[in-house]
Amino acid sequence: MSESRPILYWMPESPPCRTVYVVAKMIDFKDFDVKLIDLTKLEQMSDDYAKINPFHTIPGYFEPPDFYLYESRTIARYLVEKYRPESSLYPLNDVRKRAIINRCMDYELGTLFRAMSDVILPIFKPGQGLPINEKLPRFIQVLNEFEKNLEKNQLKYLAGGSEMTLADLATYFTLIMCEAVPELIDLSKYPNIYSWLNRMGKFIKDLDHDGTLAKAQNNFCAYAQYCQQQAQQEEKRSE
Repeated sequence: MSESRPILYWMPESPPCRTVYVVAKMIDFKDFDVKLIDLTKLEQMSDDYAKINPFHTIPGYFEPPDFYLYESRTIARYLVEKYRPESSLYPLNDVRKRAIINRCMDYELGTLFRAMSDVILPIFKPGQGLPINEKLPRFIQVLNEFEKNLEKNQLKYLAGGSEMTLADLATYFTLIMCEAVPELIDLSKYPNIYSWLNRMGKFIKDLDHDGTLAKAQNNFCAYAQYCQQQAQQEEKRSE
């Protein structure tokens, strides 16, 4: 690992990390190293990693000698702006297009991800038993609104037009987290969302030459099932 190259701190199983990983591949940014931060071992809580991200989340990004970033969407925007500013992922020569992309990404983070995370992320918290899905109706409401927007505007990609943007990537890796709880959320019930997901999924599969992304998603879903099984066993022992 070179001290002069940028470093991406990540865990492949983390969907936000995969957003940054895919952006780097799409803009052909190769001159960086990766360092695994294993959340299952609480490595994000180490003093060394706190220098990268004092809030202990991944991904993190370090660019020598003293530039640090965290938050996947911020890192993704920065990589495009610095290494491929002409990219349609986040076109620097089109302020209105960027505004629309930002609007979509703000919605994804502030509404879609927030509603989704209230349902799914508690599954990964050990020792708390099975999560109570009282937040599920809100997530269903958000999905219904998202579905209606796609249908009304006949959107192939979220920011409009015929080209994928950062908004599509961030939203895709948020929504595929639902695959971890198929008993709760069936995205095939939302035809416009499902069609868009399949379009994005085919692109991601074609990009994933070494199978890193597919393996990460399988691991993510398997770990979710493991956590739920452990919670079920704990509840039985406490009865």
